Parts: sequence; structure tokens; C-alpha cells
Amino acid sequence: MSSLLQLQSLSSLTISSFLPPLPLVGLITSTNALIYAYCEHIFLNPLSEPSVPPATIRRVWQKCFPPGFVLVAASRIGSIASGVAGFRASGPDSATGTLYAAAIAFTVVHFAFLPWARVHLLPILEKNPTKESDEKMHECNKNFVHIDIYRTLASEVPAFLCFLGATLEYLKL
Repeated sequence: MSSLLQLQSLSSLTISSFLPPLPLVGLITSTNALIYAYCEHIFLNPLSEPSVPPATIRRVWQKCFPPGFVLVAASRIGSIASGVAGFRASGPDSATGTLYAAAIAFTVVHFAFLPWARVHLLPILEKNPTKESDEKMHECNKNFVHIDIYRTLASEVPAFLCFLGATLEYLKL
């Protein structure tokens, strides 16, 4: 009889039993953004060393940029969608709503850095490298790493903190 009750309770489980509510996804995606930014710094910073051949830097970027771009874009889109869901679920006049709105704004700030990052990425990602682009390779990589640090401090860290605060409010913790 008890095994029958256990089977009945298991049968009532749905996919939503295992997934967090949409407003909590922002905490997950913003945590992902912080971890990715940290790993990116650890991985890319040594490529700025003069002993690393320009061809190696280019090859690493050409292999890692496309999947990294997809991961970053998906994470930011997830954060924005989750922030909107959290804002709508909590209302604009609540502390939770304010935190979700701020989290959305800080997430969008990430994209404001694209023009500065692009300038340094184009020579690195160039398909037909020139001697001039090879000479700028280390400097471009180093400049991108510096921009990424500022972007992380201006966007990813505050977005994470806002999502954390909103999640704690949402869960009433």
C-alpha cells in the first residue's frame, strides 16, 4: 500500500517541479555571467604575454569566440527575460520590482561596451591577418581584457547583486 502511495506522489510530479520559477532564472544566468567573466579573464590574460605568438592568440580567439558569444548572448537574454518576468510578477512599486528593473538595466549595460570591445576584437578575429594586425595582437588582447574587467564591474557584478536581492525578496528570505 505504501509503495502505491509513493507511486501516486511521483506521478504528480511535472517538469515544473524540477525547474525554478522564471523570476529565479536571472540569479542563475547572472551567476553564469560572473563565472564566465572570471574564467575569461583567467584564460585570456596570459595571451597578452609577448612570448605568445600572434598566430596562437588568433587561433584561440577564432575557436573560442563563436561558442563564447552564444553563451554570453543566451545568458544575457535569459537574465533580461527573467528580470521582466520577475518585475511583472512583483509589481513596479515593490522592492522586488525595483531590484528586477535594476538587474535588467545592469544586464543591458553589458551591451553598451560592445563598441569599445569591437575595436580590439576585429584585428584579432581578422581572417586574413596582416603584419600590422599581428603587431597589434598582444595590445588588442590586453585592451580587451581591461575593457572586460570594467564591463564586469559595471554590469555583471551589479546585475548579479540585484538578482540576488530580488530573489531573496521573491522567496521572502
